[in-house]
Amino acid sequence: MGSSKKQIDNGSNNLRYFFIEKIDIPPLSQLQLLFGSKSLFALHEDFFIKILMKKPFVHNVLIKYSTLLMENPFTVDLYKYSPILLAYKELSRAEILFLTKKTPRLTSYLKNVKTAHLYVFERRELIKISHLLQQGLLTLDKELVMKLMKTLIYTVNLLQTEGFTYHDLCDENLLWDLRTEQPFLIDLDSAIPNNFLYDEAKKLLEGQHTYHRVYLYLRKRKELKKKFRDLKLFGSCLIFNYFLAIIGTYFTKKYQMMNYYAQELPQVLFLKTKPTSKELKLLLQNPRVQSILQRSLNILRQTIEEEQPSLINALLGIIELL
Repeated sequence: MGSSKKQIDNGSNNLRYFFIEKIDIPPLSQLQLLFGSKSLFALHEDFFIKILMKKPFVHNVLIKYSTLLMENPFTVDLYKYSPILLAYKELSRAEILFLTKKTPRLTSYLKNVKTAHLYVFERRELIKISHLLQQGLLTLDKELVMKLMKTLIYTVNLLQTEGFTYHDLCDENLLWDLRTEQPFLIDLDSAIPNNFLYDEAKKLLEGQHTYHRVYLYLRKRKELKKKFRDLKLFGSCLIFNYFLAIIGTYFTKKYQMMNYYAQELPQVLFLKTKPTSKELKLLLQNPRVQSILQRSLNILRQTIEEEQPSLINALLGIIELL
């Protein structure tokens, strides 16, 4: 009993560090743990603590991403775009059993867990961007559109380069950092290896699929079937899908309709359906929007033809002309 108690009450012991040499966090038994869908998290002083019980590649993507940030000075801008992992450790079996008893909601799930990791991230003051827009506390001008797209492009493309595909883009994951006044992309642990075949990866694509439409529609095309067997172009399609949503919202100022544009614009462009609302019909009749859509579609087409995800970055040039 004493030995088991010691294993779960070791707090900061056994942590492996990035960027800093020492972090003092309390043991699991003293943390006020909150529940995510399949994770636990806690706030402690300047740290955000997350416990993940997922497949090994989830751990690999977080470690690889943080190592890349630490070793490559050219990625320094990414510090303001996505979480910095400061430390981590693998939980002992005794700690996993402790969590099983402490969190009845996850008991059946935790019983099947063989490995789990505790991650310590820097703490940020984050809030939904949609909330700020609807409250008039943020304005969707060209500068904000550029910030949003840069955050998404740089983070998704870096993960893509390192062999992982980020897919869980949603209102809850692309947030606003009140301290730095920058967009901030979270839940990088939902990335999966981009060499997975899409059909085998479907069950791993947890979270929201709002921005998956472009990829799903294109992979149905016979001539693109081979290019879309795996996930190597998924990130580019995700970025393009978000671009469509942000352009629709920018021109109409209907902030509450952003998810609608994310779903309906791809249908009109790739499935040739008719606009389903007056707002969308008027948007598509706007000559400036027509020009933007045509140029952006050319960029997506070249990205797919050459199978070069970095080519999607050219969307930033279109935003410069807004």
